[in-house]
This record gives sequence, structure tokens and C-alpha cells, in this order.
Amino acid sequence: TTAIIPGMSSYITPSYTISSLFSSPYVPGRSLGDLFLAGLLRAFLCLLTVLASAAFYKSKGEMWGSMKHSRAGMTKEEKEEAALEEPWPPYLRRLGRRPTAPANLAASSSLLLASAKCFERLFSGAADEVSVLPFWAAVGATAIMSVAELFMLGGACEAAVGSLTEARES
Repeated sequence: TTAIIPGMSSYITPSYTISSLFSSPYVPGRSLGDLFLAGLLRAFLCLLTVLASAAFYKSKGEMWGSMKHSRAGMTKEEKEEAALEEPWPPYLRRLGRRPTAPANLAASSSLLLASAKCFERLFSGAADEVSVLPFWAAVGATAIMSVAELFMLGGACEAAVGSLTEARES
């Protein structure tokens, strides 16, 4: 196999075979299968979220309407004070009713998994192994994609609802 980056082939040593992937015990700091499954789950939930938003909401205002309070006429300080005095259960209920809640939860869980894998790898002494570059690249890519999904999913849902609204009107 020819490496794309010069010198990369010394880091990418084939230490696993197909049979060893299924027969070896799961070690969080060395395996990447859980990140792959978490990535598949995130991609599926993002697609499902955008499709569900487009199917169930007729306008952007309807999609985010349940998250907004009627705090019209209040100053910024009064709004901040009201937000701090609000009890947790209604806030969590509203947060759970957002159309992006399952995908955001999956992305946040992926970030926590990537962080746990990093710390486990660092503290177990496995950081001295030869094939660390693919591991850190996979963990870094997972973290970057999770953060990107957290920031862009709401906009994608709004775009899907907006394009269907325009298509219905024309």
C-alpha cells in the first residue's frame, strides 16, 4: 500500500485482521468500531431530523415556536433574570420537544465518547504505541463532525422547512 503522505506508512501498520476484530476483547482506548457506530447513528438521526422537520412543520416559526416565551416588552436584564428563575423541568421539557433534540443528544454523546477514548488512551499508557496516528485522526474527525452537526443541524432543518413552504406556495 502506498501512503498518500510521505512517511505515513510507518504509522499505519496493519495490526488487525478481520477475524481479530471480532474475536479480540473490546478495549476503549484502542478500538475505533464504537466511533464508527456512533457516526452512523449521528448521520441517521441528522437525516431523520431534517426529513421529519420538513414533513411535520409548515413554517419556521411553527418549528421553533414552542421554545420561545412571551417575554415581549422586557428589557435584556429582565429576560436574563426570568431565565435564571425558571425551574428546570419546564426548560428540559421544551428542550426535549425541539426537532433537533435526538440528533443533538447523539452528537453530544459522540463528543463525550471521543473525550473518554482520549483520556483512556492517555492514562493507560497506550499513547506510546506505533499506530497512534490513525486513532487520533479518527477521534479528532469524530469530534469535529459532532461539533459541526451541533451547530448546523438547526439551520438545515430551517432550510428544509423553508424550501418546502416555498414549494407549497408556488
